[in-house]
Amino acid sequence: MGTGFLTLPWAFNNAGIGLSLLALCLVGFISDVSKNYVLETMGRAEVLTSTNRKGKREDELDRLVNGQKSQDPSSILSATVVGPRKFEVIDLCTMFLPPIGATLYMCALGLYMYGTLWAYTR
Repeated sequence: MGTGFLTLPWAFNNAGIGLSLLALCLVGFISDVSKNYVLETMGRAEVLTSTNRKGKREDELDRLVNGQKSQDPSSILSATVVGPRKFEVIDLCTMFLPPIGATLYMCALGLYMYGTLWAYTR
């Protein structure tokens, strides 16, 4: 959990209740949207790497990509559901982004980590 939550009362006191609540709700909304994007990407990665029912899942994926209606509505859910395999974010970046995308993600993550470490030294 870290120690960041211990400074929330101090930040609320300095910024004011209204602005703090607005910022907290905005960050919560952005986190929820990010979670949805990651789950959607994991579902698509599961479809691409799945070996079970390979032909049926590929047909459903083609229908989803091309925007065609499926004959079996339940097959769409089974085609994009997140399975037991867990994907790292860097794996998802290499699957769905150009090669520079994974590199940019790793650079951003590294800068974030170094920035956090630098902030703890202050």
